[in-house]
Amino acid sequence: MDKQGQGDRAQAAWPDCARAGDVPLIESAMLGLLLAYPVGMLLVPGALDVVFVLLLLLSIPVLVRLRARGRVAGAPWLTGYVVAMCAPLLAEFASQLANWQWGWQPYDRAWRFAAAVPLFLAVRTIRPRRLRAWRFGVLAGALGCGAAVVLAPVAYRFDGRLSGDFLNPIYYGDFAVSLALLALFSQDWRQRDAPWFRALSWLGFVAAVFAAVNTGARGAWLALILLPLLWPLARGSAPSAARALLLAAGFLGVLALLYVAVPEVRLRVGEFFANWAQFRRGQLNTSLGIRLQHWRVALLLFARHPLFGVGTRRLPRLMPELARQGWLTHRAMLLAMGELHSEILAHAAAQGSVGVAATLAVYAAPAARFWSCLRADTGRDVRAAAAMGLAFVGAFFVFGLTVQTFDLDMTISYYALTVAVLLAACSPTAPALPGNFSAKD
Repeated sequence: MDKQGQGDRAQAAWPDCARAGDVPLIESAMLGLLLAYPVGMLLVPGALDVVFVLLLLLSIPVLVRLRARGRVAGAPWLTGYVVAMCAPLLAEFASQLANWQWGWQPYDRAWRFAAAVPLFLAVRTIRPRRLRAWRFGVLAGALGCGAAVVLAPVAYRFDGRLSGDFLNPIYYGDFAVSLALLALFSQDWRQRDAPWFRALSWLGFVAAVFAAVNTGARGAWLALILLPLLWPLARGSAPSAARALLLAAGFLGVLALLYVAVPEVRLRVGEFFANWAQFRRGQLNTSLGIRLQHWRVALLLFARHPLFGVGTRRLPRLMPELARQGWLTHRAMLLAMGELHSEILAHAAAQGSVGVAATLAVYAAPAARFWSCLRADTGRDVRAAAAMGLAFVGAFFVFGLTVQTFDLDMTISYYALTVAVLLAACSPTAPALPGNFSAKD
């Protein structure tokens, strides 16, 4: 069959709703919002939530038509994804029911995970060739966060580290590193993209890492260790032992160069070791000491309430009593009323085992799908999306080791929406037209 015949067959297989008169307009509107949010979320307070809600509204007619034509089908991985995204809501309800503590505020965050499911179902109907343009939105976000640090630096009011207008350095650093990884893995690492696109992705990576370094967010920097781990997978071939050693040595060399050449890196690494020495001498009110106190308290509460936790609303109210019992210093107690500096341990304390399972599912379900797509013999666009997805989910898991990543509505919206887009790019329902497209096309 010639290419024209293949194209006709693909168009015939395309769901009727995707050919309806109003869908190109809806598709274009959705794509415009997807292109805008990676850079807009860092510039305008509330922009990401507005985009999230608008995308939900635009998804309604697409899903109605898909449903009317019987086009909504469930594969096992899709069922797992749906369950994982609904798990935070279910875990919060189970904890509230067990502790008989009712409140709507915790659901205001958890619903965003579940709402990403209809977004995913709608976005995957966008033609792959058009959805591929989302990569330029990612590159704009990566370049934008680096440019903002240079052109409009904002000093954080507590310690002078650079951040955004409405994000503290830790969250700004997390966003910057996640955009850096997305930018770098947006290219085809088998070097079949155009040279200008590969150069642009590297430039976006460098700009976003530059922004992250200036925030001093050490927890965000840790996520860069994913680079040497994911690079061989993105290339589609396991490196030889010699090549793996060379890659590890090169990565360590870059880290050493950054330590020597960048004052901010030297300062923050030196502070870590100084904090450790102070902690061993009994000085607990340091960045490291406070985190260790928070983690100990979270494990204590989890041990006392292992199944459903103490309840999300009750958790901060317990901190003064724990401080009186000697588990927390006064400063650590004040900070613990806001967060416990660990995504998983915070849910362990607040929601028990059900909360831990729900949190891990939010990471594991999409990561499993990305891994499957990356290991399979798929097209270059699917491989790029899968590599981006693994890097993105892995980065957020690393962020959550030292901070409550999903403590902000904005962060949940960013994670849930980006994962939905990358899953849609890996599993489109609209056909890829003949030809294996890349940035050269």
